[in-house]
Amino acid sequence: MVKEAMFLGELQLRHPCLVKMIGYCCEDNNAKISLSGLRLDTRASDGSVTTTRSRLGTPRGSAPEYVVSGHLTTKCDVYSFGVVLLEILITGMKWIDMKRPVKEERDLLEHARPNLEDPVKLAGIMDKALKGIYPVAAAHKAALVTYKCLHVKPEDRPDMSDVMKTLDLLTDAAVKEDQLPVPAPVSPNSNLHRFTFAELTAATGGFASGNKIGSGSFGTVYRGSLEDGIRPGLRAQPVAVKRARADDYHSEEHLKDSIFLGELQPRQPSLVKMIGYCYEGLHRLLVYELMGHGSLANYLSNDIRVVLSWSTRLSIALATAKGLLSLHGEEKPLISVKFNASNILLDSYNNVKLSDLWFARKYGKGDDRNVYTLITSGYGSAPEYVMSGDFTKKSDVYCFGVVLLEILTGQRLAWLACASEQYPRNLRPRLRDPLKLGRIMDPVLKDIYPVAVAHDACMVAYRCLHASPGKRPSMLAVVEALDLLVGVTIVDEVDVGQTSTRP
Repeated sequence: MVKEAMFLGELQLRHPCLVKMIGYCCEDNNAKISLSGLRLDTRASDGSVTTTRSRLGTPRGSAPEYVVSGHLTTKCDVYSFGVVLLEILITGMKWIDMKRPVKEERDLLEHARPNLEDPVKLAGIMDKALKGIYPVAAAHKAALVTYKCLHVKPEDRPDMSDVMKTLDLLTDAAVKEDQLPVPAPVSPNSNLHRFTFAELTAATGGFASGNKIGSGSFGTVYRGSLEDGIRPGLRAQPVAVKRARADDYHSEEHLKDSIFLGELQPRQPSLVKMIGYCYEGLHRLLVYELMGHGSLANYLSNDIRVVLSWSTRLSIALATAKGLLSLHGEEKPLISVKFNASNILLDSYNNVKLSDLWFARKYGKGDDRNVYTLITSGYGSAPEYVMSGDFTKKSDVYCFGVVLLEILTGQRLAWLACASEQYPRNLRPRLRDPLKLGRIMDPVLKDIYPVAVAHDACMVAYRCLHASPGKRPSMLAVVEALDLLVGVTIVDEVDVGQTSTRP
């Protein structure tokens, strides 16, 4: 062992990549190769390779042909280098680690190699410590180099000189590429503003935990503030910034769908206004107007909550129904299928905007190819959609019936177990009986509502929740019925600021 070390120590004069005998690797992160794992061979005049020194170190990360037969070529080093690239450049994980909680990830090679060629899947295996801050194109090229180095067949691996040239080019281009704008999926005449990641980082105080106001299917939502004049014609205003997870394979589709709806908003005022977006590197962020009172779900989920008066509840229900009706009226009707209370946002005056309507695309079994479907992120879907994936506009009527029932009862009914007495399907028969109205209505209202109007509202929910789509009312009929109820509601307002505790 000492002789081998002395040999390598002398060789270091000609190969400065070898670590010095008396030192260790990586002072100031400048890499040197240690003697561990090296095997020293000589080549005869006929080209054959003879092992003149014993192997040092362990076979960890060795090429398959070497592990099986001991056959050694320079392509074995290419394979081993591919393992190193996978560890330090791509995943930040050890090759083998039995302590990893996910069994499939314990063998890094088997877990990661299939994802190296696909730039979308690559995001899922990149080192989480990078937090998505790296040039995407350069990372994908590096992943392709790694993929080639890890080929099972030696002849299909690149030469080390080719690997070096590619990495040299990537090193030179990485910083420049990260600064270049990336084309985003917006229309040429889009009214949406494009922000940099640095601007949105500043707007949210560095995505401070204190500014976190929620989370959804796209990612985490932060409260932020845009400065006056940050973009021409854009005034200073509070905003909601949604930041996608860097390892979310679906964030690209979510962003495209959100931009689709954001560009639709000028002719669909019921949708929450999208101000802009960030499409930089792997960063995917959406910027919306801030709705001061958050989602309707917030009023239904807490034990201690702000009381919504009867007239406010009816107004919210009517505005929501009008929003869905308007979406149904598009040239390509927009059907949400899983619409629920979390998709209803309220501003500081409890005005309604609809949000988080994802996956705008043609979808369904035998449905009209000119119908778009907005797959949202919640519960309370119509029975026909749950059972077979079929849907029509009447599927949204059912979803609205669940939301209306939640507004009346003050509970997230769609979250309850099917066996629960309060589950919409089980609660529905009681909606017809005016004598059972007191057991249905939200107790925090303290009976401050017109009984006849409240029962009529329950009957609207009753019809919307019919198991047969054909027997449900149209959304237009729902809007007309609620509009009438709002018009005849005369009751003393409950102070919106009043709080109450659920009994």
